[in-house]
Amino acid sequence: MLLVNLSRDVGGTLVSSFLNYYKRFKGFEIKIIIGYDGFPFLEPLTGIGWYSYNLLKNLSNYENIKINLYGRTFFPEETPKNYFVSFSDFKNIRIRTYGLNQNLFPSRNFWLQIMEKFLTPFFILIDKNDLFFAPNYFPPPLFKTAQPVVATIHDCTFKVYPEYLQKETLENLNRYLPEILYKAEKIISVSKATKQDLIKFFNLREEKIKVIYHGFNPLPLNEKKINEKYLLFVSTLEPRKNLEGILDAFEIIKEKCLPFDLYLIGKIGWKCENILKRIEKNKFKNSIHLLSYMKLEDLGSYYKNAFCLLFPSHYEGFGFPILEAFYFGIPVITTNKSSIPEIGQDGCLYVEGSGKSIAEGVIKLWEDKNLRENLIKKGFQIVKNFNWEKTTKETYETFLKVLI
Repeated sequence: MLLVNLSRDVGGTLVSSFLNYYKRFKGFEIKIIIGYDGFPFLEPLTGIGWYSYNLLKNLSNYENIKINLYGRTFFPEETPKNYFVSFSDFKNIRIRTYGLNQNLFPSRNFWLQIMEKFLTPFFILIDKNDLFFAPNYFPPPLFKTAQPVVATIHDCTFKVYPEYLQKETLENLNRYLPEILYKAEKIISVSKATKQDLIKFFNLREEKIKVIYHGFNPLPLNEKKINEKYLLFVSTLEPRKNLEGILDAFEIIKEKCLPFDLYLIGKIGWKCENILKRIEKNKFKNSIHLLSYMKLEDLGSYYKNAFCLLFPSHYEGFGFPILEAFYFGIPVITTNKSSIPEIGQDGCLYVEGSGKSIAEGVIKLWEDKNLRENLIKKGFQIVKNFNWEKTTKETYETFLKVLI
């Protein structure tokens, strides 16, 4: 395919839109300029952050794409790190973030805020982006532009289980998300379940929503040895993840003298006080290991050495830990709710989510080695279907359809 670099008219005009359509219709491939929301990279990466990162990395390899990454436009140079990831090996990307000398202005914080409010929109204007991509629900207020917007919606927890969210988060989603859903040219949903939630709660047209599953990158492995036999949970500790059910199940399992410890790996989330109190008062608390956010290479070792993954969530937009468990060859005990059966397919042992049902699932895997081995084999096959090259290609094709 011929790569054509022609001078661009001012983005958004009728003439430039017609020329772009004509070039693509004739089989030419033109440079597409994408404004990309970099705010997910301003904190340690979790599910949505890694989604944003992997898409950005793969899109930057497309020679006919140029990406402008917007985040916090200015930061003091003495700040050790503005983003929590490196983009040094990314191609075709311009990072619209600039360090300022701490002695440049008096009342530095005041001037940083002023420049953010006025210069950030100015940069977006002169960059002439063809479209703006918001991988984390909606673009920040400063990035509302005249260009078409494509936004990814990861779940509808705030509608299905509003009690599971912080008040501020819930208010922001209810205030800003409907505007994006109705004004965006295209919505990407990471599961069919989330797509159906969007149609149900917002009455969106089905054809406006494109389902594109996450890709999967194997976690690195440092071969760390963990001595105990243990059950594993990996995710943020929050009510939606059903930690109550896991702790109930663990008590039943220990009372039946099964030789397991319990490892809970993830940062402490909102409304987790009751969980922490239960762990502290648990008569088996010496067998419960509460670990926070950890390096990926360490996390891989905890997956590989576990007996199984406990993931009995009440609601999931996707469910990365399921694929991670599949990759490392451990079975998954989970619930048949929201997007989970889409991702886990027939490779999981599905339970109701009560402590009793989770415990019964663990006991079943412990007693039935053939079942455990069959689930592991199925998991190995399922995880192969999720890759970032496919996810990126489908996302790129969605961009093209918006621009034609």
